[in-house]
Amino acid sequence: MGVNTPAKTPIVITIDEHKKMNADLEIVLPKLTRRMERNLKNLNELNPTNIILNKIKLKKFSENEQRQIIFRDINTDEISHTTDMPNLIIPDYHRALHFFSHTIMSDLRMVGGSDILFEKLKVFIEYNLFESRVDLNDLNVITNLSENSVRKLIIESFKKAINMLTVGDSGTSEIRDTICVSKARPFQVASTEFVFTPKKSTFTKMACDNNFELNFAKFLDNCDDIMAFEKINDAMGFFLDYRNKEGGIANYYPDFIVKKSLTEYWILELKGREGVDDMIKKERLEQWCQDATRQDKSKIKYSAMYIQEDNWERYRPRNFRSLIDMYTNQN
Repeated sequence: MGVNTPAKTPIVITIDEHKKMNADLEIVLPKLTRRMERNLKNLNELNPTNIILNKIKLKKFSENEQRQIIFRDINTDEISHTTDMPNLIIPDYHRALHFFSHTIMSDLRMVGGSDILFEKLKVFIEYNLFESRVDLNDLNVITNLSENSVRKLIIESFKKAINMLTVGDSGTSEIRDTICVSKARPFQVASTEFVFTPKKSTFTKMACDNNFELNFAKFLDNCDDIMAFEKINDAMGFFLDYRNKEGGIANYYPDFIVKKSLTEYWILELKGREGVDDMIKKERLEQWCQDATRQDKSKIKYSAMYIQEDNWERYRPRNFRSLIDMYTNQN
């Protein structure tokens, strides 16, 4: 906006062809098979009586309310508008169950098991959702199922129960492929606010997510005791699978990779304010490093480092060796 304001346009980050010839800057990572697996054979064991701890009260709606479709604001839960259904249209509980089944399977990326899930939902709603058994053909019951709070309770409770039953750690991980950073495809970033030109990276530019990452990246770029480093981006194809707080399978992208020497790599996670999944990710990163070190035939040792912003601001290490010492002393 404004005549003298420069235009803000995305920039494309690519591999620097001149740096690509420098073997010291090349970072090669093992691509491990997933540890987290979903076994839908266990879905038959899902017990509808254990889905929720406390049953809910069945609301009584008037005949007019039972003939209405109420649209609520997704954020405030306030009524946006109401549509009256013609008398010729008879609500069917099968449609409600199919909606719940489809939503749950879509959220969990489940393939197969819809028939089993449908029957589990039917039993749960009929016998275990409300304080007493209900008739699924009762229009008042179907209207209850259209309430936002009830829909959320059913969907989220089933997702959590299914995750706990079907998701597990295989206990093993093998090297399936390798990731060469110098072969990463070009990618685009929308903002140049946290972008700089690194010396110890094969990319033309390095895009960080915030000021903490930018300052840390510049610190790494000036460390004489490392060979190379990279800010992890989607173009590399490097991520870890983990089990999140809901028990589901999710992907985790650490922040930096540091090549300290030909036989010593560090995977770094920078953290400002901690989230609910952060400790789970930290443990998963340490597990990945153990798996990679054990499986890597080139005898490279992979180590994890979890760096909190307040400690970084307080101590400001001189070099990477000092950072390792600080990390070791804290853990």
